[in-house]
Amino acid sequence: MLALPQESDYSLKTKHLQIFIYNKNYVLNMVAVLKLYKDTAGSSGDSDSTDVSGLSPSNVRFKTNDNIDIDSNDPVPIPSSGSAANNSYVNSLLIKCSTAPSQTVDNFRFYTDGEGFGTGITINIGDQYPPHTAATEDASGYRVATGTAGTSGNLMTAVYSTITGVTDLFTYTDGSQLNPGNSNFISETGNEINAVGETTNYFVLQASVASNATPGTKTSETITILYDEI
Repeated sequence: MLALPQESDYSLKTKHLQIFIYNKNYVLNMVAVLKLYKDTAGSSGDSDSTDVSGLSPSNVRFKTNDNIDIDSNDPVPIPSSGSAANNSYVNSLLIKCSTAPSQTVDNFRFYTDGEGFGTGITINIGDQYPPHTAATEDASGYRVATGTAGTSGNLMTAVYSTITGVTDLFTYTDGSQLNPGNSNFISETGNEINAVGETTNYFVLQASVASNATPGTKTSETITILYDEI
């Protein structure tokens, strides 16, 4: 979901970034249920974690505030010509198991349709994945999204010291998927998910809006997340 006001116009409605999570390869019966969570507020290492899967599909909005609300408040303003890009606050997301698999879930992959939200708008995903496990909750990984509400969020590389680079999410397509690797993306024992409450690490998303972006309500876009289950 992304709203782009021009200058001080904050009256625009918004659309969603939809996230679908489904099993791609499995053996025997597929029984695991995975849900998407967004962590907000709190303090570093202690967040408010919200299941956003019930929005069906899971919806995440890029906005200049740190909350889960799917509304038209706090859109990302288009900067004036020659000015630096404005950014959304970071979205700190993870996948949690609510019904255990017969054995394991692993091998997560991400892709998009490659289209994006148009000229001047980039959705970045962090190249590193801050740790999270069922045992530690988010004590070692989570950082609070910061910035100037209504104007711009701080870059994810400034919010998360463990994230040292970013990639345009829409460069990942069905034919060229993002595969973080189990050792990078799952910090549970064995780098796999096999019990209720176990999670992936965080994957962090952020919108960057340049001066050549056009104002208006942007059409919904989709991230597809695949995984293997045994």
